[in-house]
Amino acid sequence: MAPTTEVSPTCLIALKHFVVAQDIAQIVAEFDPGAQVILVTDPRSIALTEGVERVWLAFLGIGPSRVAEDPLAQAVLRRGGQLVLISDEAEETEATGDWWVLPRPFTTDAVLSLLQRASASA
Repeated sequence: MAPTTEVSPTCLIALKHFVVAQDIAQIVAEFDPGAQVILVTDPRSIALTEGVERVWLAFLGIGPSRVAEDPLAQAVLRRGGQLVLISDEAEETEATGDWWVLPRPFTTDAVLSLLQRASASA
């Protein structure tokens, strides 16, 4: 079930690999056709979050050690978003309340599971 907010949820996908980002974007769009999906191939593009009041979920290609210093991750957290990290370091570290991990190679079901989890906590 998709998020039940009056405003369409915003999902940010900031990954170096555009094809991977597109795969996740397509899964998000099928899960919630009303969701706004922002694709970022340069994770330093924090300007893309300007004007976005709330981020529902953000898939970032960084490790947990970079979350505190990463401007995009901090912008997402300030907007109430849940981080999903996709990296070697993230896969080797236990998830916390601030971030979840999407292990690679990922499946559609794995992404859907995270979307459902995020919807339940929205």
